[in-house]
Amino acid sequence: MAVSVEEVEIQVKTLDGSTSEHFLFQIYMGNGEVWAFDPTGCQFGPHWALLCPWEEYKRQFVDELRAIRPLGTMLRESETTA
Repeated sequence: MAVSVEEVEIQVKTLDGSTSEHFLFQIYMGNGEVWAFDPTGCQFGPHWALLCPWEEYKRQFVDELRAIRPLGTMLRESETTA
């Protein structure tokens, strides 16, 4: 069972060597496991994980970890700038 979910902002490593800003979710489980949930990662190719252990995701896809924020932060920020 998930205990908490956070928004993650990263710079990704793409297959062609370029980098791109990207957002996903980090899920903390009750048993101590941490998972990456990336519902939009498939834009970078079919090899991109939808759900996998956080450390594995970080090793494979993350060039730079930019921020980890409480769930809903981006929504609140977009509402205040609209």
